[in-house]
Amino acid sequence: MTNPSFNDLNNKGFYEFSQGNFRECAEFFKESLSLNKSQPEIFFSLGVVFEKLNLFQESVNAYEKAIKLDKNYVDALYNLGILFHDHKDYKKAVAVFNDALKIEHSAQILNNKGLVLKDLRLFDEALSVFNDALKIEHSAQILNNKGLVLKDLRLFDEALSVFNDALKIEHSAQILNNKGLVLKDLRLFDEALAAFEDALEIDINFLEAQCQIADTYKQLGLLNLAEDAYLSIIHQNPNYFYAYFSLSLIYLSNKDFEKGWDFNKYKFLIPALFNATPESSKPIWDGKKEGVTLIRSEQGLGDIILFSSLLNDIENKDNKFYIATDKRLLNLFKRSFKLFEFINVKSTISKLAYSYQLPFSFLGGIYRNTTSSFSIQPKKFLHADEVLTSQLRSQLKEEDKYLCGIAWKSQNEDFGQDKSIALESMLSILKLPHMTFVSLQYGDTKDEIEVLNKKHAIHIKTIDEIDNFNDIDELASLIDACDFVVTTSNVTVHLAGGLGKETYLMAPLSQGKIWYWHEGDTKSIWYPSVRIHRQSSFDNWSQPICEITHILENKESNERTH
Repeated sequence: MTNPSFNDLNNKGFYEFSQGNFRECAEFFKESLSLNKSQPEIFFSLGVVFEKLNLFQESVNAYEKAIKLDKNYVDALYNLGILFHDHKDYKKAVAVFNDALKIEHSAQILNNKGLVLKDLRLFDEALSVFNDALKIEHSAQILNNKGLVLKDLRLFDEALSVFNDALKIEHSAQILNNKGLVLKDLRLFDEALAAFEDALEIDINFLEAQCQIADTYKQLGLLNLAEDAYLSIIHQNPNYFYAYFSLSLIYLSNKDFEKGWDFNKYKFLIPALFNATPESSKPIWDGKKEGVTLIRSEQGLGDIILFSSLLNDIENKDNKFYIATDKRLLNLFKRSFKLFEFINVKSTISKLAYSYQLPFSFLGGIYRNTTSSFSIQPKKFLHADEVLTSQLRSQLKEEDKYLCGIAWKSQNEDFGQDKSIALESMLSILKLPHMTFVSLQYGDTKDEIEVLNKKHAIHIKTIDEIDNFNDIDELASLIDACDFVVTTSNVTVHLAGGLGKETYLMAPLSQGKIWYWHEGDTKSIWYPSVRIHRQSSFDNWSQPICEITHILENKESNERTH
């Protein structure tokens, strides 16, 4: 019997591919290539098959071999770029798309390059690339992607115009949904809801639009409607984990802790949004088992500080606990919690001997399942460097004046703008005569402070020697040196609350309002020294500023004992 030629093997491979038999297809292609390695198109096809089989590195190798045989093989470059993008290797993806564009300056390649730049948060570069693509092909897809970048740049009116142009070409559910997102950002909630409903008219099963309707209800404070909408999504698709997580925020905000903590665990099934680090496959600690336990870090500094308040609740302290945390918190935590061993969250744990693991937030489900359980919440659980605190207070304190720390911005990429306030909006507070103000704000605020100081003859002090973002331990001492703190919802309020410092929090009405400030509370149950002053309408900070101004102007101007 005659042995099959490589062409015969290729034909058999393509047939198996058409039948969805990818493993059999791969075997035929590999056998063909063993007979003739000079087949770039078969290496390309093998790369496609390996993608179908979720064999990432094998697929990369196959595409690279095709390109090595034919350096102008633009389809192989294009697929390789998409593959790198899908696996979040953004720099390689951009490099490959750039190589492809040298061969073929197409709208399709430009569009995909723009998407990578968007994920790299290089929004201006992405916008330029999408504009180049639109000169070649004025398509709804490219317009949609350009609109998303304009949204990321917070150019909402421009984004809305681009989405409307895209809808003239293609009246799609996805574009309508994205238009609704921009309308939400513009606070045009009725129009946003209408856009999401229009998307569902096209595709009744479009879960993203259903979820946006629920999110909009939540943002408007219509929590009963939001809860019903999320439950409806779960009934339709029990694996839509974002709906569970969103429900958890409603329950926790309303102090329905038992449901809230239970639903909150679903966030770890959304790896693109949430994870606990370092990774671990060890059993979950239940709060009772004997054995060494690793508590894993989550999310931002504020959440870590919040949940660290529960460490002292752990009863079986004879057990050994490793606490993985952001390196910026190590010194502060080591000083504050003597019975635990803290490690850098980025440390290698392969040689760490432990039996159980626990994401930090799971402590809430163990120790804070009722409102009454907060009766033991400590007023102070963090301890700053007392020597540095004393030095800073001596440096900053003016006779017969209170020392007030201020912070007014959040750097949160998703909704930091909603939790931030213009410094000049705080003038009624900053003009109080019996106050000395010191900036606790992290980030580059030098120009903003200088402009305000010159314009209104207000002197806000700054300590240039302290890096308010990277040196959290020194920031804690600076906060501790103050008599009280006025801040928006950022890491400053968590540090001040943990230090037991008298603190006045300016909280947003909805978007950016975090669950742990709880509905209707005027005093934090997590940080007993923190008083909560809320917006009465969207983007309007006048009420919290007025309330705090009234409180501070009625304080006696004589020096308090520190």
